[in-house]
Amino acid sequence: MEKDKTIQEFFDGMKRSDEKLIIPEYPMKRRRKTLWLLPLGTAAALIILAVSLFFPRQGTEEKPEYEVILTLSTDQDWTTASLAPPESTLDTWESPTGSLISDF
Repeated sequence: MEKDKTIQEFFDGMKRSDEKLIIPEYPMKRRRKTLWLLPLGTAAALIILAVSLFFPRQGTEEKPEYEVILTLSTDQDWTTASLAPPESTLDTWESPTGSLISDF
């Protein structure tokens, strides 16, 4: 029991000493002014997206400088023949390391 009274008196003394302390006022944190910009920016982005989807640009399309027309002709036998040039680089392809094999 004496231990309980001693502990109680100790904490009562701590409370009294805490009541005498002068606690300075904590400055209130100012609210950021940029916080309202987040929903405003999101709304602006959604409006721009909606406008760009519903009203596409009415510009002129760029045409290519040249056109390639590849036609296939049919013979009387109903076979097809390509009119592309017969000189193809794939016919004469050689390995870049082929010279190393023939040198040794």
